[in-house]
Amino acid sequence: MKYNLLRYSRNYLINARLFILYWLLGGLFLGYSPLLAQSSYQAIIDAGSSGTRIYLYAITPKPQEKLPYIQSIFEYKLEPGLSDLINTPAQAKQQIKVLLDLARCSLTKTSNASKVPVHLLATAGLRLKNQKKVQQMFQTIQQHVAQDTHFTLKKALVLSGRYEGLYAWLATNYMSNRFVNLREQFALIEMGGASLQVAYALRTSSSQLTKKYLIRRKINNQNYVIYSRSYLGLGQNIAYDSLKSCQACFVPGPGTNNYEKCFQQVQNTLKKNYKLEGPHSLSRQDQLMVVSSFYYTFKSINLLNKDGQTTLGQFIRKGKQTHAQGRDAFVKRGNHYLKNHYLNLVYMPYLLQRFFQLSLTKKLTAYLKKDGKKLKPDWTLGAVIDIYLGHVPEKYK
Repeated sequence: MKYNLLRYSRNYLINARLFILYWLLGGLFLGYSPLLAQSSYQAIIDAGSSGTRIYLYAITPKPQEKLPYIQSIFEYKLEPGLSDLINTPAQAKQQIKVLLDLARCSLTKTSNASKVPVHLLATAGLRLKNQKKVQQMFQTIQQHVAQDTHFTLKKALVLSGRYEGLYAWLATNYMSNRFVNLREQFALIEMGGASLQVAYALRTSSSQLTKKYLIRRKINNQNYVIYSRSYLGLGQNIAYDSLKSCQACFVPGPGTNNYEKCFQQVQNTLKKNYKLEGPHSLSRQDQLMVVSSFYYTFKSINLLNKDGQTTLGQFIRKGKQTHAQGRDAFVKRGNHYLKNHYLNLVYMPYLLQRFFQLSLTKKLTAYLKKDGKKLKPDWTLGAVIDIYLGHVPEKYK
């Protein structure tokens, strides 16, 4: 795919100017926050398969507590993802420049901080690319950021899958106060565009689990052993491409047993093309959070209750009802992701039921609620937590 550098540069500059105006006006009318004035800052650039997003976090220590108060004060996404710009590093550099410019405007509203650390962490989209080209692109970006007076690029790397899962687990349990109240932690399944992550804390030691997927952390004086594993190729976008041959999954009109026929073809294709490996004890985890693509798929069929929850059985029943009406009735609503979600109505239950061996009554939580607001954990928050605790992001090998 070819990209026009001039056209994208103009789009980036327009975005930058609009947001500069927005944040300057915000600072004028809202003023400065005393809490944020006492904070340090951390920026995370999530280089995903569908786009590049920057997050700026304010970190305020809490007296007598190991974990700080962490607040997201800015985020913004640009498309395409760096994985689509790997052959045009100048465009990749321009994209990162615009994101940093926008974050700088947000930062100057609340602080005069300089040399804010930045971690550019790429996920599955770049795990699938030629790593030599990836490093060349990162070098081009590093040369630019080295000249920036507000930000310091600490790391630019392709993040390991197990650390992506760890970070999502940390974010989920931090946001739900599971590290403070010593309640049972959420187990987690996260599906992105190119990979799927599963992570949970072990209750007891297990000789069945491969040691390379175990990560140890000490949080608020409690020791945790976290099983975290990533499955490259099981993200919704790559799964869609690999399952296009399943004709029963794309019947345009109403039909009987559309769902069952699709399920069988998905099962046959995955068994043939992908080695689904365990073992794991996810089915024994009481609290399960399913995020990212799961949330948006649930939302597309209005499945979640007021607490952001459903069950696997309810998910399957709604999927069968939707597939009985045919694909065209579902995707005509206009969202270009609906074609993925339509397949997800079969693909996701297959993974949850057959691979992860979850029961039909298993409760699935897709978002958290606090003060009446929906909270959707993002792995970048977990990255900030882990870096704050003194750990370094792990590079994909």
